[in-house]
Amino acid sequence: MNEYETDRQLVRRLLDGQSEGWREFVETYQELVYSRVKFSLRLYSTRYDQTDVEDLTAEVFAKLLENDCRALKNFAGRCRLATWLTVIARRRTIKWLRRKESSRNLADVKESELVDGGVDVQETVSREETSEMFRHLAALEERDQQLLRLFYLEEKSYQEISELMGMAINSIGPNLHRARSRLKSRMRAS
Repeated sequence: MNEYETDRQLVRRLLDGQSEGWREFVETYQELVYSRVKFSLRLYSTRYDQTDVEDLTAEVFAKLLENDCRALKNFAGRCRLATWLTVIARRRTIKWLRRKESSRNLADVKESELVDGGVDVQETVSREETSEMFRHLAALEERDQQLLRLFYLEEKSYQEISELMGMAINSIGPNLHRARSRLKSRMRAS
């Protein structure tokens, strides 16, 4: 039995309501979802704490159960379950960040922001870090830049990236991993 079939069987057990299957699922993938949520928060925002990471991790698993497990029913098994879950975790995190940012209003503004003339140190640091990341991104090879932009900034699927870049769909993941590694190396070196 290959890994894809193992994933499909686990999802079938979840959909059949087997509590052992759910326990195995959570034990197997909780750390992966947690680390993906934390990575996404770090990538897109500097304003988060441990509670945010834990809440979002729980939200990802809860999302899988919503509407009679609709998301799980949509798992086709064309990719590994781990890959599918990381995409869901990243998208949930991005949606959470957008909701959080759009719900921020005057009542949420800290007194220190008003006293300091509206200058928020965290926001300034965030902008500087983002600016630095984009500077390092621009120093990468064009192919790496395009791949990272399509996946992270434009939220394109592997299929869409494959079509846009003329790459085999099964090469997207490894190429994305290498591009991320090169970007991280550049950022650490500076």
